[in-house]
Amino acid sequence: MEEINKFIYINELFALYGALLTDKQQEMMRLYYQFDFSLQEISENLNISRAAVSDTIKKAGAHLEKYEQVLGLKAKKAATSELIDKLEMSHDSDEQKQLLNQLKKEI
Repeated sequence: MEEINKFIYINELFALYGALLTDKQQEMMRLYYQFDFSLQEISENLNISRAAVSDTIKKAGAHLEKYEQVLGLKAKKAATSELIDKLEMSHDSDEQKQLLNQLKKEI
């Protein structure tokens, strides 16, 4: 995955699943992904090694990806959004009914 796409992806997962991480993981992820702190800046602010920050961020990111694999909230959100977009473009009432039924199943 391209670096910027990975950054955006992890940010989206953090918005959905961040509360499932430990307080320390949340703090480091917030500083790194939302406030754009470097690993060095985080380590200095939290008085821990740069390696510990890097390890924690990697592990937290892996946890977020695992939560998405199991729970699939991001995928469901995307599918729901796609159905709504199709519904908005649809002019056929039968097609709208079908899309609404799909949307109800997604929710």
